[in-house]
Amino acid sequence: MPIHEMTALALRDGLNRGDLSSLDIVDALIARREAVEPKVNAFAHRFDEAARSSARLADDARARGEAKGALHGLPLTIKESMATAGVASTLGVPNKRATLEARDAVTVELLRREGAIVLGKTNVPMLLLSHESNNPIWGRTKNPWNLEKSPGGSSGGESAAIASGSTPWGVGTDIGGSVRVPCAYTGIYGFKPTVDRWSNLRSYTALAGQEIVRGQCGPMARSAADVAYLFRAVDSPKHAELDPSAIPIPTGDPAALPLRGLRVGLYVDDGFFPAAASVARGVRRAAELLAGLGVDVVEFAPPRQLEILETYYSALSSDGGATATALVGDDPITPELTELMRIVRIPELARPLIAAVLERKGDGRAARLIRALRKKPVQEYWRLTTKRSALRVEVLEAWRAARIDAVLCPIHATPPMSHEASADFVAAGSYSMRYNFLNFPAGSAPIGRVRANETLRTLPARPDRFDKKSAAIEAGSAGLPLGVQIVAPPHRDDLVLALMLALDTAARSEPDFPLTPVNP
Repeated sequence: MPIHEMTALALRDGLNRGDLSSLDIVDALIARREAVEPKVNAFAHRFDEAARSSARLADDARARGEAKGALHGLPLTIKESMATAGVASTLGVPNKRATLEARDAVTVELLRREGAIVLGKTNVPMLLLSHESNNPIWGRTKNPWNLEKSPGGSSGGESAAIASGSTPWGVGTDIGGSVRVPCAYTGIYGFKPTVDRWSNLRSYTALAGQEIVRGQCGPMARSAADVAYLFRAVDSPKHAELDPSAIPIPTGDPAALPLRGLRVGLYVDDGFFPAAASVARGVRRAAELLAGLGVDVVEFAPPRQLEILETYYSALSSDGGATATALVGDDPITPELTELMRIVRIPELARPLIAAVLERKGDGRAARLIRALRKKPVQEYWRLTTKRSALRVEVLEAWRAARIDAVLCPIHATPPMSHEASADFVAAGSYSMRYNFLNFPAGSAPIGRVRANETLRTLPARPDRFDKKSAAIEAGSAGLPLGVQIVAPPHRDDLVLALMLALDTAARSEPDFPLTPVNP
């Protein structure tokens, strides 16, 4: 098997046996990147010579019997928004290119301590606020499965690099599905931990200071075993040594958790945005596979979704877009952000009128966004914080009442969308955003591909703009990857990983499993 098709753990085993050297791996991955990158455009920075130098040092240390950590000599990539010393973390904003980082992000520092070699940094959408990955500096990243489609965002560069074989694994960040959606779109695995299980120090966001819903970095890879290994290689107690916000809870071995007797809730409609037929079929197939392993799967209706989404959008827009606007300055806005910026800049007096007009036209979901995406006084922000905390408790109590240990559901309402389709389609990410808001750990696992008979969405009698956009996206989705979301209560990160491992083993024998890497 070519090096670029191997999982990270297979590469580790090759190093341990002496079949491979770190330099072999780095050279092969650079060659693969050079072959696919002109089409995919996943990278923002390439650290070729530094990676080769680190690989030689790793090989020399291994020859002396001095391997220094769980990741010794293994290459990976890092999302552009996470600090690496000597390189700017721009978030895709041109005016930030001259501000070089003095230190690595804590997560990057720990990965290096364990012996990892950073191959490069991967592309992002401007301000990290889109389920696409396009910005004025590095341009647009494309989905390796179909170059006309988005690889997701905001960790879309990372997902595309992993899926296309330019890197075996890496790290992304997630505040509204930004790890999970790209993984679903490109047929790989990803994990959003409970907030602060990994440090977010020097991992940057366009919404600095907004604390009601916080972003979280997490691992991405081509196998669930790779994701679990990377997460535990730099486990939470190591982060706590360097970051007072990190929570020092050790993660038990997810492979040792018994599955039989677990009770998992299932839903394919969150009450806000019904999932595509293909997405729903994928989730139900995942449930069947887990049931075959002794998991008890039951139907579950997620409570309070409309309130959760309204509070989520209200919190993230509490400054009226001022922080993001100040970051952008005079730089051009990408097409994916124009609609969002337009909404937050609607004059306050006009907002109720516009929302009312949308409701009369049958665009109730859009009206909710118009009302939520606005500037709030401090008193209202505090009220939102109180409401968030109450909703978290209420949902956890609903889980306990239903006696469920975890949830299986969609990641995004549709399969991968075409480029520039996300500007007015933020609502379709409701399935992922829910668990950022609730701070439940959540993973993404591939489950299949869209079938030819699943590309026609049945529209309601009065379709709104989101229904129509969904139908257009699904019409061109045949053959694209499908993912499923696995969720557990806060700090049961081990349980999410255990279910991901089980599903990985069961799903790989499926006839339409999206084996990666692919040739774009």
